[in-house]
Amino acid sequence: MALWKEYFITLIEIISFLIVGFLLTELVFSNFYESVDSVWISISFILFSLYTLFKVYVLSKKSLLLNDRVTSLAFWGIFIWSVYSVSSPFV
Repeated sequence: MALWKEYFITLIEIISFLIVGFLLTELVFSNFYESVDSVWISISFILFSLYTLFKVYVLSKKSLLLNDRVTSLAFWGIFIWSVYSVSSPFV
């Protein structure tokens, strides 16, 4: 039953980072990204990834879900894609 609780907490974290990323993009970065509408998803995933890395490496929180997430190639691939899509308009 603890695994379902971790999945629920992860879902709440993802939803909250989507909201924070959208608000951050609309309120702070709207001047930089006027023509790009999907950047808020990338900013949300960057924030979620940094939060995950902070929990794993700084807080040393041990969890099967966190360990699987950090060791996943998809996690790192999407993280690199997100950083590229956020930084590419500046280049």
